[in-house]
Amino acid sequence: ARALRGVPMLSAESRLPVQLSLDAYGKILDKIEENGYDSLTKRAYVGKWEKFAGIPASWYRTLDISKFLPLPGDDNLGKLEEYEKRLEEMLEKKWEEMSK
Repeated sequence: ARALRGVPMLSAESRLPVQLSLDAYGKILDKIEENGYDSLTKRAYVGKWEKFAGIPASWYRTLDISKFLPLPGDDNLGKLEEYEKRLEEMLEKKWEEMSK
């Protein structure tokens, strides 16, 4: 989430490759979550065509207008502090489950 805040600070020609990387790694994280966080026996794979299909959305996110007209799903990211708190709670819960 912190990296998303830095993309607009980059030069215009650097924004798209960085945004593409953020989105691609975000998709890999989604796959890891779908696999129940089992990254040892299941592969979290995002195919070439799935990455290609995400290029228009990544490009749009690099435009200034995306701050005022976000893509569906982008406007519910919330504040960084809220995200970090949810992430910490999720990790604590997972740790407790694994400790049992």
